[in-house]
Amino acid sequence: MGETETQLLTDSLCNLVALAAADDLPSNRLEPELQLEALFAFCRQHLHDADLSAQRAADHIGISVRTLHSRFRQSGRSFGRWLLEQRLQGCSVALRDPRQRPLNISQIAYAWGFNDLSYFNRAFRRRFDRTPRGWREG
Repeated sequence: MGETETQLLTDSLCNLVALAAADDLPSNRLEPELQLEALFAFCRQHLHDADLSAQRAADHIGISVRTLHSRFRQSGRSFGRWLLEQRLQGCSVALRDPRQRPLNISQIAYAWGFNDLSYFNRAFRRRFDRTPRGWREG
């Protein structure tokens, strides 16, 4: 298992333990911290889906989009910023993974939920101060 998969598995396990402690309450009745953990768990499971949106995540948890944004503010980031950071981090690990060397950069970007390659390239460069190709070449 690679670093990304290990991190996702660890995060998901922690989220599941927190949710299991909620004693079968409906998710819209969970404490704000548990709602946030449920949101993180759902979003991490769907990072690769380009259609992941605040509305979809809120609907899954059974809360309003406004509440979703409020929960993400508790983490210090907006939903959009959190999602972008998670996807960029996943891409950065994948680009340096020797097992993913046969994939081109666009395939990796699309696999992590990006659907606009120029946006991905700009965001990656802003985040890592290098192009995805430069990052891959190490």
